[in-house]
Amino acid sequence: MESEPVLARQAEPLFSGHDQPRSYCLGDIRWTDWDDSDVNVAAKQVELAQEASLNFFVIDSYLGIRDKLPVQESSGFISRLSEMRSEQLGKLNFAMMCWANI
Repeated sequence: MESEPVLARQAEPLFSGHDQPRSYCLGDIRWTDWDDSDVNVAAKQVELAQEASLNFFVIDSYLGIRDKLPVQESSGFISRLSEMRSEQLGKLNFAMMCWANI
């Protein structure tokens, strides 16, 4: 399974005149690959949200079977956020959007 940054770089136009940015970064154009389950990545995403005056995260997660194995995407990011101190999170609120294919 490819990461979102890799998928963005590899995206192909769906029809003539359709295109999208290929640079998908985390606050610095040099930082184009990351793992959401890394605590430093979660902290950076919280920092960027706060800098942008955002006060809410909606986290999506997929539960299902891939290659005959159970998977839960986004579980690493959710775990990292739950480990952060309230001072780091400030007034950020969170909601979980989940879909399953089991």
